[in-house]
Amino acid sequence: MAIRNCSEEDFRSILKQYFTPARAISSPEFLRGRQVLLNKIDRAFNSEGKHVMIFGDRGVGKTSLARTAAFLQHTGQGDPPTVLCEATTTALGLLRDIAIKSLPPKQILESKTVREHKKIGGSALGYEAQSEIKSGQVPILNSVNEAISVLQYISGLSEKTPVILIDELDLIQDDEARRTFAGFLHNVSDQEIRAKFIICGIGESLESLLAHHPSVGRHLAPIQLERLPHDARWEIIQIPAEKLGIEIDRETLVRIGQISDGFPYYVHLIGEALFWAMFDDDKYSFISDANHFDWGLRTAMEEAEPVLKANYEKATQKYKDDYKEVLWAFVDNPHLRRQLTDIYDTSYKRIMGERSGREVLSKLAFTNRLNSLKTERHGSFLRGTGAGWYEFRENRMRGYVRLVAQREGISLEPEHFLGGRTPMTPSRRYGEDVE
Repeated sequence: MAIRNCSEEDFRSILKQYFTPARAISSPEFLRGRQVLLNKIDRAFNSEGKHVMIFGDRGVGKTSLARTAAFLQHTGQGDPPTVLCEATTTALGLLRDIAIKSLPPKQILESKTVREHKKIGGSALGYEAQSEIKSGQVPILNSVNEAISVLQYISGLSEKTPVILIDELDLIQDDEARRTFAGFLHNVSDQEIRAKFIICGIGESLESLLAHHPSVGRHLAPIQLERLPHDARWEIIQIPAEKLGIEIDRETLVRIGQISDGFPYYVHLIGEALFWAMFDDDKYSFISDANHFDWGLRTAMEEAEPVLKANYEKATQKYKDDYKEVLWAFVDNPHLRRQLTDIYDTSYKRIMGERSGREVLSKLAFTNRLNSLKTERHGSFLRGTGAGWYEFRENRMRGYVRLVAQREGISLEPEHFLGGRTPMTPSRRYGEDVE
């Protein structure tokens, strides 16, 4: 143990609280760089009949934002209900899952008197259905009208307003199922049912996720989630460092910020590994150094999601061992879309200047490599966007490519365009008497 005045138990407790690469965040205390969006969601929910749609790239932190907002806004009993979508999820199956998750606790169900009939939206929820719900069950649904009747009956069992999280809506392959869900949301708002929804999905627009339903837009506040700014990336590292009375040197902060590419997963992954490297150091450490960073980086690569490693290897491990430099050149810039000439002339030639003994591809061969990376044989890693422009098919892979490049000793272009300030220097909790 090499962090003064910190037991292993305290160290583990702080790391468990502040570094969560394997799960979503659900508390504003640990969510960085998203306060403006939490305020936007709060104001959206202040409007009657308004729900929230959070969309953006995979791994950018949609579920963490959604869960945190849901916990802040939920006034129902227990934790906010969460419904996870799957590729095979049907429209009526999703609506029934929503009803099941919305059921209040057993003691509330049993305290309610079952009424003879309840007419809602032109359909009736009969005695048998009410009795089934009172017993903690939800009947099989045959239409959206039935789903609306059931949810309104359930919402009437409590005076509180639940916030229901629908996660990974993009996984539903059937466009008609997503349109049906959009129509359901429209009816929830129009019939003044006491329920709020936060919907998450990977996508570039609200319309694409809801299969261009014509009338649901006025009921949804769109929240497009971008990559974390540098300030937020650094805070993920610096706040637990202050709790432990240690400092993370400025170069390490900047490099972690650059490697992560604004995806919080990588900041949490590298940060956790870095702190363990400091803890395992034989010397008492209160300032990180290059050895800690290198060890943390190596550990992070070993622990990175297997699918990221597999996709990278499928793209690069071919009989020609030159695809990796092509990808490194591509991420040598913060912009998500880049033009062929810029990648080759600005980035590839500079990187190859640091790679002694490696053959430099001609521009034609380099172009062929980029185009090959668009094919299924190479994992469809990239896609073309016209006139020599390229982008990642899944932007989260950019961070893994940057992680590999850094581990190979390649210095990539800093991300100045994202702004941010110079990393703050935490006050040293332990004085100069530390040897």
